[in-house]
Formats: sequence, C-alpha cells, structure tokens
Amino acid sequence: MTVPSRMARLNDSAMLMIHYHRVGDNEQYRLRITPVLAGLPSDDDVADATRINAELEKLIRIAPTQYMWYHRRFKSPPPGSVAPYPDKKKWKKRAAEAARHEQEKE
Repeated sequence: MTVPSRMARLNDSAMLMIHYHRVGDNEQYRLRITPVLAGLPSDDDVADATRINAELEKLIRIAPTQYMWYHRRFKSPPPGSVAPYPDKKKWKKRAAEAARHEQEKE
C-alpha cells in the first residue's frame, strides 16, 4: 500500500509503527511504539511500501500467531482465475501448527 507514505507527504508527518500483542494467559498486552522511521516518506512510493512492509514483518515476528492471518484481502478473484488462498481446512491446520510451534518456543 502506498497510502501511508503519500499521506505523510501531504502534511510532512513523521512515520512510526505501533504494535501490541498479548503476553501470557492473564490478558495483559505489551505495546510497542517504534522510533520514527528515518527516511520515510521518500519520493518513491514503492520503496516506501517495501520498507513499511519490512517493518511490519519485524513486528509480526514478535508474536506471529496473534497476527490477523484470517484477513483475506482478495476475496473475490476474477472468474476463471486461481483462488489466491488455500481452502479453509488447510488454512486452519496451518494456523494450528503455527500456534503449536509458537508454544514450543516458549
């Protein structure tokens, strides 16, 4: 998405990331606010989107099982095209395996 950098250029605002994840079983959350992302926005929307995605990936890796993996951005592919997502049974199995892997690391 190129919207974040384009919006930041409109008013010369700083860009940073905000991330939270659940800690343990007692319903506590940890909030992280990154330092300002230096060099953003730039004059290159694609480079900015690539950088933002890389920063987002770093935060997701903190607690990958808590990320919104169920979000299916392309829900309606054009007729005759291959569906971009696996069927739900495989998807649920992968999510369960990821959760199990995350628990084994702890």
